[in-house]
Amino acid sequence: MRVICSSPIGRVNAPNRSAEALSRLAEEWPITSKSQHVDSTPAQIDSGLWALRLPLPLEGLRYVVCYVREVPKGIVLVDAGWNTPQSWESLESGLAQIGYAVRDVQAVVVTHAHPDHLGLAGPIRQESGARICLHERDALLVPTPTTQLKDFLTSYRRFLTECGAPLDEVMAVTEDMVEAVTYLDMPSPDRLMRDGEVLVDIDPSLRVIGTPGHSPGHVCLFDEKRRQVLTGDHVLPRVTPNVSRRPGQPPHPLAAYLASLRLLLGLEADWVLPAHEWPLRDLDGRVNAILEHHDARLIETANTVAADPGLTTWSVAHQLPWSRPFESLTSDMRRAAVGEALAHLEWLEMKMIVRRSSGTPWTWQMV
Repeated sequence: MRVICSSPIGRVNAPNRSAEALSRLAEEWPITSKSQHVDSTPAQIDSGLWALRLPLPLEGLRYVVCYVREVPKGIVLVDAGWNTPQSWESLESGLAQIGYAVRDVQAVVVTHAHPDHLGLAGPIRQESGARICLHERDALLVPTPTTQLKDFLTSYRRFLTECGAPLDEVMAVTEDMVEAVTYLDMPSPDRLMRDGEVLVDIDPSLRVIGTPGHSPGHVCLFDEKRRQVLTGDHVLPRVTPNVSRRPGQPPHPLAAYLASLRLLLGLEADWVLPAHEWPLRDLDGRVNAILEHHDARLIETANTVAADPGLTTWSVAHQLPWSRPFESLTSDMRRAAVGEALAHLEWLEMKMIVRRSSGTPWTWQMV
């Protein structure tokens, strides 16, 4: 049950007040996001709608944005954060500041099955009985018994071997790697979402837009009345999401991602509410910028293969430019880079621009 308390920026009702609040976040959060300390003070966006930043144990992205939405019997969260004590404490504190507690959470709507979005949903469900909502395609990624860890590690080592990873990188795929640990820290959903449906039993103001690519079952959520789209990791204001080919997941994630981006063009949304970084206004402009980024990346990838036929996927990734030199990336980030390089190579293969060898490791050359 909610208790009455003051809000960080006061109750807002008119649409222009919502725009004022979002404009302020769009100005302030790019500055505060550089701080080592994540400010988890809830920011009120509109009447019954808040944004709460929860800290992440990651290099690069400092927080995930959990959106708190009032519904008749309590609140619904969109994305839940990583399952860490720090995230839990920030969630409890943030909810208390707007007059709620974890026990008031009726449902957690998860944009995709990655640990920084789904992980904390399990403890929330234990505390409140909340339903966990996940797209049916991403539900297939959530493991059941922990005995699947051995199969996961075996398939990942085989995948890296096919990509031409050095032996020490392959052997670094152990039980304590980030992907393995978080793979087992994922709660199963109670409610499966489907493309195009309105979440009438959860939050009837939200419509599901299937946007596969960053994950097979990634979704965006469109609030037509507020003219806002919650984009998860699909559209971010500064960085682009990792679009990787991963073992055990559907092929051609980049093709899916590019099609999903184009699906959002023309959507009548005044504001984009992403799961990282800060709100932004120009959805079409940002979508087109990301499309241009991948066009350029495909050209870079093809040119890399053309200049040195017979490269492995690992070698292609090593030669492509990243935010910093490939060899200085952490092992987890190198694996993500290789997965993204492979996604671009497979797109070029699908278009019959490059071809791969049939042996192990795969090597690439122009058609």
